[in-house]
Amino acid sequence: MERKADFNFGLLRRAPLIAKKADARAFIFSEELGELHRLIAVVGELDLPLAYAGSLDGYGDTATSARRQSPQVAPAIALVCVDEAELDDSGFADRLGCLPQSARLVILARCKAMPQGLHQLPEGTVALLPASTSADRLVPVLKLVMDGFVVFPQDLMARDLPDTAAGDDPGAHVLTRRQREICQLVANGKSNKQIANHFGISVNTVNAHLQAIRLRLGVQNRTMIAIRTAQPNSRL
Repeated sequence: MERKADFNFGLLRRAPLIAKKADARAFIFSEELGELHRLIAVVGELDLPLAYAGSLDGYGDTATSARRQSPQVAPAIALVCVDEAELDDSGFADRLGCLPQSARLVILARCKAMPQGLHQLPEGTVALLPASTSADRLVPVLKLVMDGFVVFPQDLMARDLPDTAAGDDPGAHVLTRRQREICQLVANGKSNKQIANHFGISVNTVNAHLQAIRLRLGVQNRTMIAIRTAQPNSRL
């Protein structure tokens, strides 16, 4: 019998993920046959076309080449089953580089305990759930992701996201206007190159802005910038 995972998660709204849900595709990454069959059934309940189901390494170099030739692809949701060693592996995020730029990652953690911080999650992650999450709970969460929500355990969000207050001045901003605009584009899922093209600046300048944003907000990666941006009443 499938064990149901118990968890309390928080929701934050970001820009809509998929303008036309009919355009969306699903990717499933797992080395375990049982997980693949279960997640294929979940994707079937969502009426999403399945672009790939199998191991991440099996997807690999061919997909990377195709992405370089045609980076603008249909929106995608990628269900990625991982264990603790993979989350701690600095090369794990690089392996995810073969996915479409539009992909939103749903991390299904096999760990006995969930990750200790949002900084452990690869960029592009919009949901973190136990791999044992039952289908009747996973399907609604994926629908929320498709509607532009991010879904993380409440305790992780409370611990990792700094207070949104900016000093004693209720009207104060932590970031410059340009940095706030960049945060919004990050939250919308734009890549550094897309942000650079939007403003007519270099990718290196975007990288410098993002470094300053991380320091000023006290966050460690792109995912945390997107979550902080999506927080209600957040004064960036």
